Amino acid sequence: MTDSTVLTNWIDGGLEKKGETGDFISTDLTQKRPVDQWREFLSPEIFEIVPDLWLQFPPPTKEAHQVLGAVYTLIMVPGVLGNLLLICLVFSTKALRRPSNILVVNLAISDFLMMTEMPVFIYNSFYQKPSFGVWGCQLYGFIGGLTGTTAIMTIAAMAGERYYSISRLLDPRWKMTRLRGTVIAICIWIYSLTFSVMPVFRINQYVPEGYLSGCSFDYIASDLKSRIFVLVFFIAAWCFPVVIICLSYSGIIFIVCKKQFIYRNQEREINFNRFNIQKHKKTEIKLAKLVFALISFWMISWTPYAVVALLGISFNQQLLTPTISVVPALFCKTASVLDPFLYGLSHPRFKAALREKFSYLQNTGKNTNRKRLFNIHRSQTATLESRESFDHRLSRINRYHEESSETRFQCIPLTVIHPEIDHPQ
Repeated sequence: MTDSTVLTNWIDGGLEKKGETGDFISTDLTQKRPVDQWREFLSPEIFEIVPDLWLQFPPPTKEAHQVLGAVYTLIMVPGVLGNLLLICLVFSTKALRRPSNILVVNLAISDFLMMTEMPVFIYNSFYQKPSFGVWGCQLYGFIGGLTGTTAIMTIAAMAGERYYSISRLLDPRWKMTRLRGTVIAICIWIYSLTFSVMPVFRINQYVPEGYLSGCSFDYIASDLKSRIFVLVFFIAAWCFPVVIICLSYSGIIFIVCKKQFIYRNQEREINFNRFNIQKHKKTEIKLAKLVFALISFWMISWTPYAVVALLGISFNQQLLTPTISVVPALFCKTASVLDPFLYGLSHPRFKAALREKFSYLQNTGKNTNRKRLFNIHRSQTATLESRESFDHRLSRINRYHEESSETRFQCIPLTVIHPEIDHPQ
């Protein structure tokens, strides 16, 4: 038997050694190939749709699954609460139901829906395998693709809306109205639905990825149709929005800096206080930092996953591992947690509405306590009055009803210990 035959047998799962007779004897009786390990606890239906790339790696350890499930749990809780708080705050506060906040609510809804699929991932992580079958995987991938694309395009639309609201400040044609905001939000969902529904109809497909705890579109498929889909999806869901975001925020910086330059020149002409000039410069620096933070946050959140998809279709699949595919997905989920705080709750109007809600709850609690104390005060006052009336009647009885000369009832005053209670204001 040649060395090449030995190598082939080792790859196929049998490690051999040379015996006394010169024959090669298989010694690998306990060690199994990764694909065989996966086959033992994956259902046949799920096993058929798992890409071969992930089956080349051994199943992750129980500890790795548990750590990932715990991390996703820590992400899910604030993500659900933050997005739900933002949605409830807008719908319950009249001052926040403005046309410009329609896109903010749209972003919160898409992020909230993305959070709702995370319990499936957490359950699969602690269960250590896909547990909801092929249709569960399809639904998981569809929701992830739909909400992720919607969030990306909503952020891009918000950047464009901010640019036109500043550059066309006095032009009523560019003013954000309720109808325009609603139409933009509906178009975003239709745009996202167009790409997320394609894998359901076998233009590409949703398959388990990485640790096989979650599902996504098959970015490592080798057929031409899937590669074209992934490339078009990359352009539509990453290149297109990143161009809108960068151009919009760059335009905002240019417009603000231009106006600040005009104001500074006017102040110099009239010998105005240098304090205002320094204030204008600080405004420009603050705006530049904010824009840089927004663009950087978006790039960090969504670029890693786009790079993974490109590696899958560019014949560089040897660079992909289960961990490398899991980390970018984690970044995307983290973005859904920070979005409501970055684009909504950090705004002064939202902060004011939030303080108003909390102060209302505190006042309601104080009024409830005051009402309870007032009722206690009335009850104790009534008890005091009844006992004083009894004392008065008892004294009259002692006065007019005499007993024997040796014994006489004396008036025994009844006292009530009345604690001091803060009277209601």
